[in-house]
Amino acid sequence: MRRSALRIMAGIGVLVALGSAYLAISQEDAQASSVMTFTGLGQHATVRGTYTDGAGTAHPVTVSAGEMLATVDGVPTQGYCIDFTHGISGGATLPEADWAQMPVPPGRIDSIAWVLNHYYPANDPAFPLQGTNAQKAASVQTAIWHFSDGFDLGTSNNDPVILANYKAILDAVPLTPELGEPITSLKLQTPDASHLAGDIVPVTVRTTGVGKIVNVLVTNGERVDDKGAPAQGPVGDGDTFYVRRTEGGTATVAVDARAAVQAGRIFRVAGIQAQILARTVTVDAKASLNLDYKASASVRVVKKSFGTQKDAKFTFSLEAPGVQAPVERVVNYEGTVEWNQDVRPGTTYELKEKSTDGWWVAPQSCDGGDAQLLPSKDGFRITPKAGQVVTCTFHNVQPPKVLVEKRVTDGSPKDTAFSFGLDDGQTATLKPGEQQWWVTTPGAKTVTETVTEGWTLFDVTCTNLTTNQQVKATSPSVQFQLDPGTKWHCIFVNGVAGTTTTSTSSTSTTSTIATTTTVPPTTTVPPTTVAPTTIPPTTVLPTTTVPTQVEGVKETRGTVVVNDTANPPGRLARTGSNRTMSLAGIGLGLVLSGGALWFLSRSTTVTPSFVYVGDKRMRRRRGRK
Repeated sequence: MRRSALRIMAGIGVLVALGSAYLAISQEDAQASSVMTFTGLGQHATVRGTYTDGAGTAHPVTVSAGEMLATVDGVPTQGYCIDFTHGISGGATLPEADWAQMPVPPGRIDSIAWVLNHYYPANDPAFPLQGTNAQKAASVQTAIWHFSDGFDLGTSNNDPVILANYKAILDAVPLTPELGEPITSLKLQTPDASHLAGDIVPVTVRTTGVGKIVNVLVTNGERVDDKGAPAQGPVGDGDTFYVRRTEGGTATVAVDARAAVQAGRIFRVAGIQAQILARTVTVDAKASLNLDYKASASVRVVKKSFGTQKDAKFTFSLEAPGVQAPVERVVNYEGTVEWNQDVRPGTTYELKEKSTDGWWVAPQSCDGGDAQLLPSKDGFRITPKAGQVVTCTFHNVQPPKVLVEKRVTDGSPKDTAFSFGLDDGQTATLKPGEQQWWVTTPGAKTVTETVTEGWTLFDVTCTNLTTNQQVKATSPSVQFQLDPGTKWHCIFVNGVAGTTTTSTSSTSTTSTIATTTTVPPTTTVPPTTVAPTTIPPTTVLPTTTVPTQVEGVKETRGTVVVNDTANPPGRLARTGSNRTMSLAGIGLGLVLSGGALWFLSRSTTVTPSFVYVGDKRMRRRRGRK
């Protein structure tokens, strides 16, 4: 409805744009505390002027200007139009809104609020207006449009009283009134963050009401204090109460109070003419807030250990780098530990096991969380989903050790060097009276002395230093079973051909014999690609130090990978069953301290061989039980 560019509908005192229609209140707007219902035009008069649109085109307009009658939460009051470009019809409802939601240049709403504080219907005696209430209302409305929409009241064909009032208002408004936005009658504020089931969420009350007059009702959740204990009772402006929900879903918070809706508050919804309240009114204010809780996730560690130190404890940490600091948990030799209050769905975490002296760490597998082995090989990178329990299995192995010692019969030369080898590839060169520790993997092991020309091997005795079990041999090789955490002492006694052993003992001792051996370098086999939840058996972990158990005696360690040609990687046959089980279930050990990979299963008859890689040598020997 245009005349030239626009045709003005004067019956309700506002410009009605073509195609304007009432729009439903959005869910976000529905959370506002008060609602205005437009009921019609109050005191008003016809005025003529110029409206400049957004494109900068000026349009001559004739319009009815004046106060807008309405109710706020059912209480009758007055307001003014603050939106020249939209229309409104009787019965339209508009929720309370903040100034920032209005497309008005910065500072202009402060000027409008200043006008409302001093002119009709406030009628400040220090700022008098002339004429009837209708003339005063028309003067105030045209001044408001001047600040909100660039409206200019014409100097001709207008009521001279209205024109004089209009000019007086514009001259009186300070250049920078800076009144500030009046607070809402009742409002709830909470941190803009996602919530997990079990979170204690703070909710702060803002209200114009005085005293502890705000009643709180929580549904589908519970009101608690900041420690999680039940709480109740009314609150006041600036107070914070807390809400918790123990499972995924939505908790609703509703509050009510007798409070003032202050002049200068805006009521607005998209597509309908916005209004600004001209007179403060006291109402039964209500506000509500929905708190959405996501189902929390959990991370669980299942620990299995293999060794003799049954009181050992192991420390794990869970962190989201740059998001959440590490949270540590401690688990026993065999046990389970869980994180459930600290895990946010969709966040990527690093689950790591800290190094424990004398133990190798062997991350096995994770069920869920799109798990990937960390480059450091001491844990997993996981991203839990809402409601998911990610279960990760870790093995720890207390590595066995072998001490080889060289002795000769009385009267034999002491400067001859003898060569020894362990079937995982480790070697040693010892002169009489010297010792060498080897750190190795559990299983059947063979120690061999290389035959030295001119010497006769008289005795080989290997002793389990924990159980005193002995294994003897007369050949250069001796084999025995190494359990996790055990220590064996092997003594090789030689003599020059033609001598006897009557004065040489093969009793184990580790306290009086010095050593001159050194630790040979270890070569690490690079890991292969790792699937999300299962670690293939060719992954080798970096080397860490295992403390030497005998003072003055050094150790060497081999780098070991599995080479089980009888069973393809990832599966081993299980005794008494046609089923197969994953290596994670039979005790795959990814060895950190010795750079070794160990498989242990008490329920299988298959013993994988171990291949020593290092010093440019590779030696294979099939393990036997």
